[in-house]
Amino acid sequence: MKEMKRCYQNIDKAEKLHDNASLPDAYISTRWCRFVPKKVNIFVWRALRDRLPTRWNLSNKGVEIESILCPSCSSSPETIHHSLWTCSLATCVWLKVFSWLDLPYPTPSSLEDVFAYVDQLHVHNDRKLMLHAIFGVVLWTLWSFRNHLIFNSHPMARNEIFDKVTSTSFLWYKNRNRKANISWNNWLQNPLIPYVL
Repeated sequence: MKEMKRCYQNIDKAEKLHDNASLPDAYISTRWCRFVPKKVNIFVWRALRDRLPTRWNLSNKGVEIESILCPSCSSSPETIHHSLWTCSLATCVWLKVFSWLDLPYPTPSSLEDVFAYVDQLHVHNDRKLMLHAIFGVVLWTLWSFRNHLIFNSHPMARNEIFDKVTSTSFLWYKNRNRKANISWNNWLQNPLIPYVL
């Protein structure tokens, strides 16, 4: 167990060294959460660096597209911050998530601020890791919904997004954490409340 902890600490140090040496926005640390798949970690990393193919980013790179408006709400340009936080659909999902977790709803100016909010909470580090996983799942699910909306003839229903967040976060957290001793019913109530089974 100590070897595993040391391994994660070494990975953390290497990521920080890499960020400081090679990234122009090195003040944004690499966030790697062991409770979500690698593809989600990479997705969150790209989102935090504004490296996702939003309509705004594609347009800025010279790609001709029909509209730069958000495909979910059609009211604002589709930037990363808009599609994953300020879009009416995203806001609705985030409000449900914060209500479910019984946390005050923050007003961040960037996605990095959402994760900084978690870091500033006065909860045990295990709970912070759980929140990082849940927030990663929220971002992943919102982006998946957006992609289904654009590329599939039968997109996911909007009212299924929150249910997908709760079920996916539970499955990933429970299956990637040997110490997880929380039931599905307790997860649905609030995963931040420690339960003893």
